[in-house]
Amino acid sequence: PLTEIVAAVSHPATETDFTNNAKALVAAKPQVIAAFTTPAAAAGLLRALKAEGYTGLFVYGAITNPDFLSQLSPAEAVGVIGAGGWSPSAQDQASRRFVEAYQRTFGELPDSHAAAYYDGVYMLIDALRRGNSAAPATLQSNLSRLTRFAGAAGEYRPAVFGRGQLGQTVFMYEVTADGALREISRWEGVNCINSCN
Repeated sequence: PLTEIVAAVSHPATETDFTNNAKALVAAKPQVIAAFTTPAAAAGLLRALKAEGYTGLFVYGAITNPDFLSQLSPAEAVGVIGAGGWSPSAQDQASRRFVEAYQRTFGELPDSHAAAYYDGVYMLIDALRRGNSAAPATLQSNLSRLTRFAGAAGEYRPAVFGRGQLGQTVFMYEVTADGALREISRWEGVNCINSCN
């Protein structure tokens, strides 16, 4: 079922005081507030909402962006949910193996770019194994015919999704009491594939 939108606010790109937006939103008595803005503005809006007494759900679409969480204390961010790409908190076996190997090698947690690069290298290796040549045209053809490649950051299906679109994996996260991200579900397009309660 669709939910009724009870209020909508906007702000200039340079805004730093979200008090009026927070007051307007809280007055509308929403159950959920979804923010589509920069990390700094989302963090500022969340603080202003809490100062106005808002205790409902806050959803931020770029929750895996470190510029968002780095501006908030764990207490300010706890319970925030949002969609994002892969993060080192992903709970599948491929992700855990990748995170462990990355930490052993580099002494730090990988980000989503590291997972995508890792998957990209192994996808190229897979395409090379399928062909009899490393010529760019052959490699491109082999990559475009891959119907399924399981990587650390999700499923890639270049032959199914077409040119330029490798996958449709979306992770849903929540911020825990210690300020970390916890995967709460994973989706391939409209199909829930992990933690579908």
